[in-house]
Amino acid sequence: MNRLVIRGGQVLTSSPTAQRLDILIEDGAISRVAAPSDLSADDVGEAEVIDAAGKLVTRGLVDTHLHLWQTPLRGMTADLWAREYFHTVHPMSEYYTPEDMYWATYAGGLELLSHGVTQVFDYCHSANSPEHADASIRGLRDAGIRATYGFALFEREGATYRDRGHRLEDLARLAKDVADDSLVDVALAIDHAFDETAVGLARELGLGISVHGNPVGLLEQFATADALGPDVLWVHGNYASEAELDALATSASYLCLTPDIEMGMGKPTQIFDRAVRRGIPITLGVDVVSYACADLLTQMRLAYALHRLIDGDKERARGHVPPHRDTDVPLVSTRDVVAWATDHGSAALGTATGIQVGAPADLVLVDLEPFGLSMGDPAGHLVLQTTSRDISTVLVAGQVRYQAGQLVAVDTGEVSARLRESRERLLAARDAAVRVAQP
Repeated sequence: MNRLVIRGGQVLTSSPTAQRLDILIEDGAISRVAAPSDLSADDVGEAEVIDAAGKLVTRGLVDTHLHLWQTPLRGMTADLWAREYFHTVHPMSEYYTPEDMYWATYAGGLELLSHGVTQVFDYCHSANSPEHADASIRGLRDAGIRATYGFALFEREGATYRDRGHRLEDLARLAKDVADDSLVDVALAIDHAFDETAVGLARELGLGISVHGNPVGLLEQFATADALGPDVLWVHGNYASEAELDALATSASYLCLTPDIEMGMGKPTQIFDRAVRRGIPITLGVDVVSYACADLLTQMRLAYALHRLIDGDKERARGHVPPHRDTDVPLVSTRDVVAWATDHGSAALGTATGIQVGAPADLVLVDLEPFGLSMGDPAGHLVLQTTSRDISTVLVAGQVRYQAGQLVAVDTGEVSARLRESRERLLAARDAAVRVAQP
């Protein structure tokens, strides 16, 4: 039995104050959470001990919508606007080899770990062949992050799949391949259109479903077909009607919001307020690393600030200057945002939540030195005071993946070189194609 003790940390629990607790981990799961005085030498035995004094211990962050295949293209869309992203980044998929997919996914997973993200939904709409899909899954496995590989039914030029039916056959193959994997699983990812056959197959295979949900009327199609439910992770939904959001709330589906991208591409951000007021369980994602840093802490802070902006606008419209505090103003607390980035995310991806017995030991230690834990609810410290430089230690299933500012057992020099080579090759392939098409 692999045993590990995280000793003496300030643990972020359901309590509004931090609690100094010891956490015993056995075979990748939390087996005991106790006050330091309650964990005896016999309990600890020969377990490895991590000294968490001066650290805030929290459940690992969960990114429920990210396109890891874009890792070599970081920054490509920095100053683009609205739908320009689709015409700039998406055509790059045509030039990806399986090896490019591997290094993009592997490096992207490592970057997430360095930001305190222990679980991700990799929405892969660049699976152009079975070999591309296999390479992505191998990248997730090698990174050591808990992951759901979202196999998308996205038709691209140059893909070797014969048709949609062939893609669905491969979805079934991939699900079988990861059936015994403790960290990586597979889900169906749907773009732009309702597909009754695909949804039926996913449920037959016991897979989760994620939907790129901004096309007008798409949510209504799912609701009409009675295809929503707690196994559905809807993404964006910025243009959803009131009736569609009501259907999402009634079905107990999850809704992933990506503040950086939704604001950066000019989408209606009122969805944040409209969804929360209906009690729709919210999760968070970075979405495209070709635009935003893969740092979920930033998304947490943006989501919190955006809600306050919306609340302030509403109060001024009511003639309240300065804004009044009421039962639903402000609407969202820092503790709500922490739940979105941790427990809601893990629940949406089918993983046990919280720092409690039986939950996976996906944990993050945040360095509190030299300035100490801020006042009030420690959730406020995580949302408003913490940056990636404060991430001290990251564990996935009880395995230390990041420690003292370094990825564990990773040749970062090779990763950097491979990403650079991949980017240069992809851009050269694109430029050559443009020269052929437009001599």
